[in-house]
Amino acid sequence: MRLPDFQVQVAWATDPNGPNAATPAWQDIGSNGANRVRSVTAARSSRAYELDQFQTGTCNLSLLNWDGAFTPLNSASPFYPNVTPYRPVRVLASYAGVTYPIWQGYVERWPATWADPVQGISSPTCVDVMGPLASIDLPPVYVGEVQLDNPTLYYPLAEPSGAAGGGNASATIQPPALIKATKYGAGTSTYAFGASLPVQGTAATTQSGSTINSAGGTTSGPTGLGITQAGSGRSLALTLPSVTIDPSNFMVELWVANIGGTAASYLWFGTLASGGFVSLSVGSDRTIHGQISPTSSPQVGLQFPANMDTGLHHLVFGISAGKITVGIDGSVTTGASVSTQPVQQLVGNQWMSDNNASFPQSGTIGHVALYPTVLTNARILAHYQAGNAGAAGETSTARIARLLRLAGWPAALEQLGAGSTAMGPSVDNASTKVLGALQSVADTELGQVYATADGKIAFDGRNARLSQLAPTVTFGPNTAAGQIPFLLNGLQFDYDPTRVFADVQVTRTLGITAQAVNPATAVGYFPRGVNRTMNGNSDQEAVDQATFLLDRYSQPALRLPKLIIDAGAMGDIAAQSWPALLALTVNQRVRVVHDPLGQPPITLDGYVEGVTHNITPQGWTVDVQVSPALRSYWLLAAMWMPLSTAATAGATSIGIGAFSDAATIAVQSRIRNGDRLTILDAANTETVTVVGQPSTGTPWTTATVSVSALAFAHAAGVTVSEPLPAGVTDPSTWDSASTLDVSTRLSY
Repeated sequence: MRLPDFQVQVAWATDPNGPNAATPAWQDIGSNGANRVRSVTAARSSRAYELDQFQTGTCNLSLLNWDGAFTPLNSASPFYPNVTPYRPVRVLASYAGVTYPIWQGYVERWPATWADPVQGISSPTCVDVMGPLASIDLPPVYVGEVQLDNPTLYYPLAEPSGAAGGGNASATIQPPALIKATKYGAGTSTYAFGASLPVQGTAATTQSGSTINSAGGTTSGPTGLGITQAGSGRSLALTLPSVTIDPSNFMVELWVANIGGTAASYLWFGTLASGGFVSLSVGSDRTIHGQISPTSSPQVGLQFPANMDTGLHHLVFGISAGKITVGIDGSVTTGASVSTQPVQQLVGNQWMSDNNASFPQSGTIGHVALYPTVLTNARILAHYQAGNAGAAGETSTARIARLLRLAGWPAALEQLGAGSTAMGPSVDNASTKVLGALQSVADTELGQVYATADGKIAFDGRNARLSQLAPTVTFGPNTAAGQIPFLLNGLQFDYDPTRVFADVQVTRTLGITAQAVNPATAVGYFPRGVNRTMNGNSDQEAVDQATFLLDRYSQPALRLPKLIIDAGAMGDIAAQSWPALLALTVNQRVRVVHDPLGQPPITLDGYVEGVTHNITPQGWTVDVQVSPALRSYWLLAAMWMPLSTAATAGATSIGIGAFSDAATIAVQSRIRNGDRLTILDAANTETVTVVGQPSTGTPWTTATVSVSALAFAHAAGVTVSEPLPAGVTDPSTWDSASTLDVSTRLSY
């Protein structure tokens, strides 16, 4: 019997976080142990229990180093000077013409030891992609979104009360933004950092901004940069550094709140070398204006077609491709422009070379950024969504992708499955490691974050397991039926009472604590409880999770901590087993069958929680961690659809549009005589009884259903639903939790 070929490869010249990180230049350092490799222990990321978080995978190598090839400071090494930490490394296996990834990650250390003066040994320790992700800090989600677009200047203005200016947070080194008075002084105007500016996804849920109180202003409470609106010239402004920007291609972005008064005011102002200016201002009628006023050509302006109230707002103004862009709260409009060159910028005020200000702005301002180009509409919207609601409502998959993007992780090193949960706001990422944030999303989803055998960070939603209705590999003694034999050494079937819970509490971030209790479990197994947190976008998500976990863990489940397969000792049997063993991966559903003499057979269906390959040139064993399979059931969503046509009072039939699975389910199979349907129409909501329905094929798009007489008239598009539980008014409440894949929702 021949073992698979194996290779250990290192990408010596590839930086792990460089431009070629996703396409390393691999170099073989030892095939089948030839010359170099003594042994490989490749343990992928794993966990002991299915409610735990996956831990970083490791690979331990033992390499012959008689010539100092793996000694870091040996200039005679063929790999010098690249015997350094975090070189990409991978282990491959080839069998029957097919190559399988076994493990991939990074060499953390190159320890060199000597058994005698001649026999040098290098024992590199390696970690998979979860290792570096566990050490990378995340920026706050809004700050990160801004920094992704490489601003020339970025002043969050989040300094504490008493600060005299704001620090720059862009990648370019810039001096602080300072408060400056006109040449006539500040008068009674004052300023203060630390005012409330509730931009979400910043360093805290409520972000500080800067406040300037203006003499003669008409607003009360915290105000921003400004002065009297009588034009006395005594005022303050936040002065940004003088930078050279292309006047035909730039964009300024800022958040404002409490913009008070009824007079016009300037929010951002840039002077031109010609003596003219460009500006973003709010009019006395609360309209938003972007304009350019060179001295050598006519003034050109653009007004946004909506007015601004005194609440929190995200504003942008820029010029690109001969067009002015003005935007508020994620929406933008464009118009014609001209070009010249700004040389000085002010925030919250306006003045020319004589320092005599007019139209100062009162209110709170923060997160002022200047870009070398106008961002795309999609990126402007992304900034607004991150700041307005912390990206609440995005799917768990989108949240994982966002966090990886903020960390600068290459998309080619991601493997993201479909998640079902709508996430809550991305609260305070500051000082959070990337891996911790990813795992928190997985906890909310009841999914998994782990490293794949080919070096990717993977996310699977909960349906990745629930959708596997049968095992793909069976471990057992019946090799004639294709089962893979395992060692009895270390085999242990057992119940684990520490995983039996009578009380489950799930706390939603910024929401409720949902509790599910099983008194019978408390009587039979003592009242052990478990507490978890999640960040879904609705309290119902917490209720559903608590209910699910109680059902899952109110009774003990048969467990098998580890299974050992000595593939190198299976002889001819291994030929049919190697493809399945080499392709085995986390989340795969498997079956373990043990047939002890004199006892009934034991069968356990479960999911792979970890795989370790122990390889030498003479032998090969595989350790598999398994957790019990989930019960095969589904959370069913409510059936709902729109009225396809308007209905009049007294009508005895209604036209309906397709429900969620109309592609495979005919009307008569879902809606039957005697069923009750609720027409959700505000004050005219009513429930009718079905008395007849058509026979349709599949797929279908509209149908007419006979019902008891309507009490009210209803417009087309109004939602029709099966009756909902008390207190529930949205029939889509369970849609995300019952999604089988990206396009199929189970309802009844």
